[in-house]
Amino acid sequence: MKATTKIAIRRRLALALESPRQRASLIIIIVAIGLTAVWTGADEYRATSCRLAAMTDQLREARKLAAQMPEIERRAAQTRASLKRLEARLVASEEGHVFREQLTELARRADCEVRRIHLSDEQQRPWTMDDNPLAMTAPRGSSMKSPFVLHRRGLTLTITGTLASIEDLLRELEATGKLVYTRHLVLKPERARREQVTLQMELVFFNLSRKESATAG
Repeated sequence: MKATTKIAIRRRLALALESPRQRASLIIIIVAIGLTAVWTGADEYRATSCRLAAMTDQLREARKLAAQMPEIERRAAQTRASLKRLEARLVASEEGHVFREQLTELARRADCEVRRIHLSDEQQRPWTMDDNPLAMTAPRGSSMKSPFVLHRRGLTLTITGTLASIEDLLRELEATGKLVYTRHLVLKPERARREQVTLQMELVFFNLSRKESATAG
């Protein structure tokens, strides 16, 4: 059956090629079919080339990022370590009583007498990027808002002792590494005991916390 069909097709093609008009029509059809195949192949080639170029760019960026990952991880680890060191130096508001007791113990170890020590209430306010922690209020008109709240507390104390013992106390306080600001410091001699001096000092310590997100309802 297939052989018969092939023979019939050959005969029709032979008859068609005998006539010049039919021969020309047949050539035009064959050329048109060929051009259509070429155009289709060209479009597919362009599309495939574009996809390949895009995938090559993505692969290049991925390789570049992969090569940078060790350095990125190293910097992230350094930043985390620095943050932990800073957090360890902060005196959070809830740790104010602990810091007061620590300072009292340092004074006793330095042979100083604590006459007065007072821990103030906590103060809070929004923190901005261009802020000053010593200011009681945030800068006016500041557009550089942050998601943090500034906490601050003050500690005032009056201590007596020899000049050498007072110096030892201040060195011990500095050695704690705490981020504490000395807002006020007065050192004056005792009238009754000239070998003794009185230290009046006001310390301020700070902490930052993230704002709590507002809850619905």
